[in-house]
Amino acid sequence: MKAPISNLLQHISEKELSDGVGLLHAKIENFPIVDVYKVLTEVLGDMNRENQMRITELRDILAELATPIIRLEGMQRKTRVVPEGAAEKVVRDFAIREDDASVLIARGGIGL
Repeated sequence: MKAPISNLLQHISEKELSDGVGLLHAKIENFPIVDVYKVLTEVLGDMNRENQMRITELRDILAELATPIIRLEGMQRKTRVVPEGAAEKVVRDFAIREDDASVLIARGGIGL
């Protein structure tokens, strides 16, 4: 019964479905209203969890997009790259404040 209710909720609102269930209960003797509402509650809970997961994923994507990228033109590439040294060089050469979030991310928590 979950699949039909879930499909129905794609086309009508929760209120319309609830009103329809109430109407069926009034018109049909011995209508299993408690069972229908239990399933309806489960379906709405599943939909809510799915929406919360999507929101979390979108927040993670937004955080990734907000991370600044510093392009260093004219620097020669070294054969061995040490991330800790590169982050310290960026902090020192560009006078970036210690509390700048991008520097803390780039430094990976390594102290100067």
